[in-house]
Amino acid sequence: LFTSKEISPKAGILSMVVLCAVPHTLTYAVEIRMYSWCQLFVICSVIIAYKLAKKDSTVLWVLFCIVNALAAYTHYFAGMAVMIVSICLIVNILITKTDVKKRFIKWLVANIGTVVLYIPWLTVFISQSQSVKESFWIAPFNFADLGEYAEFVFGEFAFSKPSGYFAIIYAAILC
Repeated sequence: LFTSKEISPKAGILSMVVLCAVPHTLTYAVEIRMYSWCQLFVICSVIIAYKLAKKDSTVLWVLFCIVNALAAYTHYFAGMAVMIVSICLIVNILITKTDVKKRFIKWLVANIGTVVLYIPWLTVFISQSQSVKESFWIAPFNFADLGEYAEFVFGEFAFSKPSGYFAIIYAAILC
């Protein structure tokens, strides 16, 4: 709905097609786990950043700070996703050159606020990071894993041998 109203109806349809083309996104959206909350907070962050790129608003900056902190609380990867959103927002601010100094300061304050809001959980994050030494369940990344990751996100394709390669091609086409 946001994409249809803010950009165009065609963009709204395209965003729904992209969402529906990633079967695991739909699966995790309805599971009672943190994934649906992650999606909500990251999407809210993107929407708020989009609005901040168009118009400066103190209320939106505060919401941006809170939503980003909530995303980081739900999952570390959601925290990384909103960091990317924040970086894209500052790049947009620098490129458009509209009130750069004032908006940069607000961006900086919002990001510092996000970190401050995350501090209570930071002690848990640090202790978990330090407890992981060797034989952690996530193996070091190598190029062969890329197909498995794409297959996980974009689904298994029984008619493709090996299916991971098809999932990579499908992901590239979708992107």
